[in-house]
Amino acid sequence: MRCGIPAALIALVATAACGRKESRVPLPAAPAPVQTAAAAMSSGFRPPANGVVTDKQIDMFLRVRRSARAERARAGEGSGRSDVESAAVLGVPTAEYDWVRARIVEALEVLEEREVRDGAAKTYEAALASMRETRRKVADPETARTMDAQIAALEKEAATSVRRERLSPALAANVKRVSDRMGEIGPLRP
Repeated sequence: MRCGIPAALIALVATAACGRKESRVPLPAAPAPVQTAAAAMSSGFRPPANGVVTDKQIDMFLRVRRSARAERARAGEGSGRSDVESAAVLGVPTAEYDWVRARIVEALEVLEEREVRDGAAKTYEAALASMRETRRKVADPETARTMDAQIAALEKEAATSVRRERLSPALAANVKRVSDRMGEIGPLRP
C-alpha cells in the first residue's frame, strides 16, 4: 500500500499540472541595435571569391569607424560604442565589417612594411655612398681590400634586406585601394 500512495500522488500532481495554463508576461521587443545586430549576424555575408575589397566596402568601413569615434567622443573616452556595435546600429553585417577591417589591416601592414623597408634602403644607400667615398681616399692596399670586403658585405646585406615580397593578386589590389584612400583611412586607422 505504501508504494501506491506516492505513485497516486505523482499522478494527481501531473494531472493537475497538465490542465493548468501558465500566465506569461510578454517580453518587450529587443531594442533596435540588438535587432539590427541579430539581422547583421544572420546576413549570410560571404567574402568575394577574388578577396578584393571594393570602394563601397571601404566607404562602409569608414562610416562605421566615424560613427564609433563620434559616439566615443560624445560619451567620453573609454565608453561609447565599439566598432561592432556601431556596425550593428548602422545595419552593417558584422561579418562583412570584420572581413573588410581585416583586409584593410593587412593592406596597412604591407604599406607600413614598405615604408620601413624604403627607409632602410635609403640608410643602406647613404652608408654605402659614404664607404665608397672613404674607399676612394684610401691609399694603403690592405685597408683598401678590407674596405672593399666591407662594401661588398653591406651591398649583399642591403640587397637581401630590402627585397620586396611577392603579394597575392588580392592583397596587391587591396594595398593599392587602401593606399589610394589613405587620406581617409589614416585618421581612422584600426
